[in-house]
Amino acid sequence: MITCGDHLSSLRATAGAYVDEVHELAEGLDEEQLAGSSEPGRWSMAQCFEHLVATAKSYHPRISAAIDRHPSSSASAMAYRPTWIGRKFVDAMRDTTGRRRYKAPRPFRPSPQPAAGSAERLAASIRELDTLLARASGADIVRARVASPVVPLLKLNLGEALELQVVHIARHLAQARRVREHLESTKTH
Repeated sequence: MITCGDHLSSLRATAGAYVDEVHELAEGLDEEQLAGSSEPGRWSMAQCFEHLVATAKSYHPRISAAIDRHPSSSASAMAYRPTWIGRKFVDAMRDTTGRRRYKAPRPFRPSPQPAAGSAERLAASIRELDTLLARASGADIVRARVASPVVPLLKLNLGEALELQVVHIARHLAQARRVREHLESTKTH
């Protein structure tokens, strides 16, 4: 049995490495290189970063409100139980190979030319997620619900909504890494 506390600790440990990964991905690249795509129709590193920031701007306030609505001093010892639909959504986002592609909902689509500073905005967003994960340890993450900003009838439990954020970041950091590898391989040829 995994407890709610174990679930949140695992998410925090995973997300904790993402800020360093963002800095590592952007290291040594100027804004033009960050905005460069590996091939037509594919996102650049900056667009991957901006997509994650846009998603967080919609989800983080909803997650924060769910934490505030469902405080619990004993929640961390409770068994963590994901829902069937929540598990399906989280599992769909887990693929970091790039083989499974999804069209981003309109509010989460990045600009063709993202503004400078996308890596720093993403790092700040990930730090905000870490704060939410820490705050969630005092909430009932199984009972609290978070409505999707795109499909409001879809409601995940708080634990699923937080996990979805973490795996979504992993998915797009892997995408950004593939773009970086392409940039480096074309530089050497």
